[in-house]
Amino acid sequence: MTLTKETIEKAVSWWAGKLIDSQPHSNGDDSINSVMACFIADAKRQDVTLDQLNVFKKALSKHIKEGATERIFNLSIVCDYGPCKMLADAANEAGISTANFPFKTVMFLSEKEGVVVRDGYGAPPVRI
Repeated sequence: MTLTKETIEKAVSWWAGKLIDSQPHSNGDDSINSVMACFIADAKRQDVTLDQLNVFKKALSKHIKEGATERIFNLSIVCDYGPCKMLADAANEAGISTANFPFKTVMFLSEKEGVVVRDGYGAPPVRI
């Protein structure tokens, strides 16, 4: 699969925005155990510098390009309660805490559709 530079840049910029966003973690469950788990995840979030963000974006772009060459159809980038390997590797290269990633979020990249995101538990797909 071949992704355009624009598609990769949209995806990378979206995830970079999530790393600096202060949106509370949510898994779609309002039980006390889930609320406490999300509260703890929020407390683990760390500030991200512009330098770290730039390193992350460069690393994630590289990982997306590599991942796309291995796929025939779609490439997915996922955070359940923690980031997938592609996101975690890029964050580690930049010294960014994986606690900065949102819960229950998935992104699909394809030649035909571009970038489609489900941002949170039960969220509808949105093309960006």
